[in-house]
Amino acid sequence: VRGTIEKFYRLAQSPNLGADEVASLTAADHIHYFNIFLMTLQQDFANYVEEAEDTSGGLDIVADQVGYREVSFYASEEELNSISIALNTVIQGLLPNRSGGRRRKRKFATITHPVPDG
Repeated sequence: VRGTIEKFYRLAQSPNLGADEVASLTAADHIHYFNIFLMTLQQDFANYVEEAEDTSGGLDIVADQVGYREVSFYASEEELNSISIALNTVIQGLLPNRSGGRRRKRKFATITHPVPDG
């Protein structure tokens, strides 16, 4: 606007907070960090959509295996821990992979929280 140049900066990778740091956060801090997380997801998705339309002339979320959904289920803490361990094990196995061949960099984001019954 009127010759003003806007620049946006963000970390290349989200910082990981340790258990001690998370324990000291207030509710307002958690909401702040969660909003940053959501805005980053939204911007990354927008970048994907815009680039797909610009480079290939169209968006093909089926071919690109893009998805977003919300699912609610009942689970004990032990069951949720089991799911988390299984997902983390599979994802940890993929982290050493390098770009090349048919590999594309992908993002897998999760959000878990209790939902009040009702």
